[in-house]
Amino acid sequence: MRQGMRNNKNQPPIKSRDASVTVRPDWTTIEEMDFPRLAKLSLPNVKEGQDVLCCGSLEYYDKTYDRVNVKNEKPLQRIDRIFHTVTTTDDPIIRKLSKTEGNVYATDAILATLMCCTRSNYSWDIVIEKIGEKLFLDKRDNTEFDLLTVNETSVEPPQDDGNSLNSPRNLALEATFINHNFSQQVLKT
Repeated sequence: MRQGMRNNKNQPPIKSRDASVTVRPDWTTIEEMDFPRLAKLSLPNVKEGQDVLCCGSLEYYDKTYDRVNVKNEKPLQRIDRIFHTVTTTDDPIIRKLSKTEGNVYATDAILATLMCCTRSNYSWDIVIEKIGEKLFLDKRDNTEFDLLTVNETSVEPPQDDGNSLNSPRNLALEATFINHNFSQQVLKT
């Protein structure tokens, strides 16, 4: 069997992806957890969560979008709204709560990424900051953490040519742009 080919002859070799952060030789490993061990984790004694604070407001969904199809189409509109992708330690509400409530803090995006980690093929990392007795799970600055992934589970992922319109980064930017605009377009103002 040739190097790099999987059991099925029709499948291409597994593509190795670059790590999201370079591990330096002077780092000390505190804990290493593989996916099978992570999948077996359970927390049977955890109590039901409670709302500590409700912030912001919601707009109503326009149900006419339930009837959109190829014959009843609606073009995507560009919506000029600011999307806040702040990390945990920069979030003013989490900062305020950290003075009186809890001891572990994370944003919804970081928690969602952690919950889906066993299915992820693209590398990513989070930064855990310990301030006193409190833990803050942060995303690293200037990374693609907030972009949607594209073709993550496809047999033939897009090529890594950075100049191509179909490079993973350009496709992720386009998918994120579409998702942000569509999510705002379907709201009743």
